[in-house]
Amino acid sequence: MAEVSSADFRKAGIRFPKQLPIKPHMDKSKYCRYHRSYGHVNEDCVHLKDAIEILIQKGYAR
Repeated sequence: MAEVSSADFRKAGIRFPKQLPIKPHMDKSKYCRYHRSYGHVNEDCVHLKDAIEILIQKGYAR
């Protein structure tokens, strides 16, 4: 997949989620750049996959 910028997210009307506070039980070896938080990696992020699907549908990514 082509690299998508933050500007593409904004143009498509997609807002990044607020950064969540770190909780003791979160797996700090897994970091999600979309959520800017620990607990899972980008590849496992359902919200990021949904956002990318919107970008594809709107023509910002393919």
